[in-house]
Amino acid sequence: MNSPNKNEPTRMLSHVFVGVTYFERDFGFCAALMGEPHLKLRFRDDAKPWAGWRGTDMPRPLFLVGTPFDGHRAALADYHGAYFRDPDGSKLRVCCHTSSNTPSTC
Repeated sequence: MNSPNKNEPTRMLSHVFVGVTYFERDFGFCAALMGEPHLKLRFRDDAKPWAGWRGTDMPRPLFLVGTPFDGHRAALADYHGAYFRDPDGSKLRVCCHTSSNTPSTC
C-alpha cells in the first residue's frame, strides 16, 4: 500500500477513543498505563474534558479518553467505525450501527 507522503509509512490506525464517566479518576489510571508502551501525553483539556497520548516519533495513532459528547454516562458503544486507505492512498471510512435510537458521527 502506498502512502500519500512517500517519505512516511502508511498508518492504518488514526485513534482509539475510550469514553469515561469520571474523567479525573480515569485520566490518572490511563496516565499510569501510558508509560509502559512509551506513549506521551499530547494534550489534556479539562474544559471538555478529554486527553490524548501518542508515541514520541509519530503523530498517529492517538489514544484518547474523555467524557461522551452527549453528556451521558459512558456506556458500551452501539456503533463501530474505522478508517483505512485503499491502494491509491484514498481515505475510506466504514461504520456499523446497531441501534437506530442513538445519534452517530459515522
